[in-house]
Amino acid sequence: MSPVVRFAAIPSRPPHVGDARVALVNGLFAKARGGTFLVRLDEAAAEEATAEAAIAIERDLLWMGLEWGAFARQSERTHLYRDAVAQLLAAGRVYATEDGAAEPGWRFRLAAGEMAWDDLVQGRQAVEASGLSDPLVMRPDGTCLQLLASVVDDIDLGVTDVIRGADHIAKAAVQIQLFEALGTAPPAFGHLPMLTDGTGKPLGKRLAPLTVESIRDAGIEAMALNSLLAGLGRGQIIEPSLSLSDLAADLDLASFGRFPPAFDLDALRQLNARLIGQRPPATTRIP
Repeated sequence: MSPVVRFAAIPSRPPHVGDARVALVNGLFAKARGGTFLVRLDEAAAEEATAEAAIAIERDLLWMGLEWGAFARQSERTHLYRDAVAQLLAAGRVYATEDGAAEPGWRFRLAAGEMAWDDLVQGRQAVEASGLSDPLVMRPDGTCLQLLASVVDDIDLGVTDVIRGADHIAKAAVQIQLFEALGTAPPAFGHLPMLTDGTGKPLGKRLAPLTVESIRDAGIEAMALNSLLAGLGRGQIIEPSLSLSDLAADLDLASFGRFPPAFDLDALRQLNARLIGQRPPATTRIP
């Protein structure tokens, strides 16, 4: 079966280089295996979704050369989430907390036992359910939280492989139970190490200005950025590639290390210069 992967984008800000890396790896994974690359706007995870951010996501992905086979918006799928909560409620896996609780709403009842999976990047992972609290999945006003919304979307869209940042790895164990409670086998999971700023600090406010747009405006070629992002953390010399097909042919999720790699602007500039130097010279036709 051909894989189906997705890039779950939060439409409250322009994509930064960490977002671009996750999108790229998903796109290359699908391309290498004749699969489908989907884009989903995760408005349930956004405190303040904006049309401008949604436009920026589409524009930046297209600039990188990533074309999607389907596009979904969570704001158009709320009925699916409420149906899922009703299904879980009928099965006894969801219960209401009292109004006086710190977080009133509807919680998913975790089943006892070990939750384990073979992560495509991180290797074998296991979490004991007894050490976790039952997670909130829907607020009293009917708003579904991202933890459940993502699972419902992945089931409905037929996602086979969830490749995302390692900051989401703690969610995987709970989401595996959600998939199973909704009568679906969970997808394969792969969690990429987060990028750092070179001092060991996670990609965050210090690298927030490093958006895909700012890199494009600085004159960096898309394939220079793609080449760097596809090679970071793989313990190899990063060479500039001229096409996504070349990068896809070399993609191996198991080759990504478990330690967060550093994103280096100087290395990107050097790679960009080498990429431009590799291009064949333009020919001039004599009339």
